[in-house]
Amino acid sequence: MGIPELRSTIEACEEIIPIAQLAEQHYRDKGRPLKIAIDEADWRFNNVSPQQVAAIRRSVPEANPVEKAMFYRICNLLTANVELVFVFDGPCVPAKHGRPAGGRKVSPKDRELLKETLKHFGIPAIDAPGEAEAECCHLAQLGIVDAVWSQDSDCLMFGCQLWLRDDRIPREAGYDNRNKGHTKKAAKTVRVVRADILSSKHRLRREGCVLFAMLAGGDYDRIGLARCGAATALKAAQSGLGVNLCNAKSQEDCDKWKTRVLLPFFKRENIQIVVPVAFPKFSTLQSYNRPNVLSDASVLENPELAQSSRRSINEVELLKVTSHRYNTWGKGYMDWVVPTLLTRTLADMDDYTSHELVHQIQLVQTRKKQGDNSMPLERKITFSPFSLTKLRQLVFEGLMPGYWCNKPKKSNEPKKPLFEPNYRVECEIPTYLLRKVVPPEILDLAPTVAKGESRKRKVDTQASNRGSKIARKNTITIDLT
Repeated sequence: MGIPELRSTIEACEEIIPIAQLAEQHYRDKGRPLKIAIDEADWRFNNVSPQQVAAIRRSVPEANPVEKAMFYRICNLLTANVELVFVFDGPCVPAKHGRPAGGRKVSPKDRELLKETLKHFGIPAIDAPGEAEAECCHLAQLGIVDAVWSQDSDCLMFGCQLWLRDDRIPREAGYDNRNKGHTKKAAKTVRVVRADILSSKHRLRREGCVLFAMLAGGDYDRIGLARCGAATALKAAQSGLGVNLCNAKSQEDCDKWKTRVLLPFFKRENIQIVVPVAFPKFSTLQSYNRPNVLSDASVLENPELAQSSRRSINEVELLKVTSHRYNTWGKGYMDWVVPTLLTRTLADMDDYTSHELVHQIQLVQTRKKQGDNSMPLERKITFSPFSLTKLRQLVFEGLMPGYWCNKPKKSNEPKKPLFEPNYRVECEIPTYLLRKVVPPEILDLAPTVAKGESRKRKVDTQASNRGSKIARKNTITIDLT
């Protein structure tokens, strides 16, 4: 999707960055979480395949694997201190890729579950009038979000300054086939294109991307200008010809641009291409240059989108959704949702000032590759969730009995507890946030060495771990009192 002939140029300035690093850099620079506009159609269609959905539903008819996968992805990003705004395709998506106008058909009913999940999470959800990626970029231009997550390189034409897309890696080590079926989304990294780097490194601005698509072909006209290859289109785009074209207000303006700008350029560069009378089409230019988006006022006046707005989470309703629709009951809720609450709590705190024990945090020992002396961006911890969530013993044993664990599937299965007051969550939390509550002499302890450590040291470590009946194996209790 997007501008296929520009792929190699874009990839030349693309970075692969850990999401945790991107979020940390932004938090340190701006003092607030990174906020990303999500192209919902991108996440929906680059997800569990229809064949996988059908296979899952043959055994579990009520399963919702697509939305469940998005729920897990949302939790991971929120835990990384990333805030989200979801944007849905609207009814006026222009025809593209040979598909009729309206885009890939997703019924409103198919979107209800995700929208309900977002509502209870307090995550804004917007219905675009046209393409979701165009509205995402509109939000970025207005300063509502800091980045756009979409697979569509049209984002560069739509004015996105920080464009993110999935980092797809081989399913099998050593396998270099980049076909989607042979790759999977990387869990920790994302591909990043910065518009300022694209401009400085390749002299390619937004207007240049528009001109490139008009000449070499793009989503709304696969042919472009006949016999105009990628090299010629890139040369024209880098020469700044797109600025005047993007200022066109009518077909007449497009015709004048052709006569006064494009044809003289071809003559100077000795480019032998016959330009048709009907080129460039103003309607095609509009699809690239001025896509159908919401009015500035309707976006800026939306209180949910204000930078000062704080997500309000309806935990009871969210638990009902995760339990009945995602088969993620109380214990799973603690594992996935409550880490997002811990991250938000830590992000709101001042820098480390005291030795107060917070949420019974314990560091989990991890292994690093030999020779890797860098500090990890995230640290694995365990913690008690019950000082963070409103869903505590009174809820699970009184108001919502049976929500802690799913009911046994067979009559001979042992009865499951209504609640486990000593339950602990294990997850990864950004290291820079943990520094607010964990003393540096503990947080900066070197992780255990990788394979190859001496047998004596392994035995000593195992003996030390067995000495505590309370701490989990391979954990360090942080006693800050």
